[in-house]
Amino acid sequence: FVLGIGLGVFTASIDPMSTIHTTTPGATPTLKDVWREMRTRSMSYAKNFAMVGLVFSTVECNIESV
Repeated sequence: FVLGIGLGVFTASIDPMSTIHTTTPGATPTLKDVWREMRTRSMSYAKNFAMVGLVFSTVECNIESV
């Protein structure tokens, strides 16, 4: 989960203009818009990494126990 948050912040800082929705179309994004985008992307990556880790550990433990 923590690795996903870090990766989300990193990818949002590299390409922040890709999915930012401002209040008025064509306006320069504010700091609040950028933070919202970083938070959204970080949580998305974190959930994905947590799910992959959960599936991997479950499958690995089941294989080892068999």
